[in-house]
Amino acid sequence: QAWSARIGKSGVGKQYTGSRSTPAVEGELVIALSEVGDLVCLSTRTGAEKWRRDLVKDFSGRPSSFGYAESPL
Repeated sequence: QAWSARIGKSGVGKQYTGSRSTPAVEGELVIALSEVGDLVCLSTRTGAEKWRRDLVKDFSGRPSSFGYAESPL
């Protein structure tokens, strides 16, 4: 394991707490989505955060009862 990064809180779902989507990688960037709507872009080399958006607060998003489970693509 080269690095790890916490992208958001977990524990929203009743059946499973944790990430429900696979991160997307493009060149030197990895984009990950947490179950609560934290969309985060990280460096593939270091794991350093490049930017972060909150789908609920920034875009008035409404997750399903399972939370956010779609691919960041």
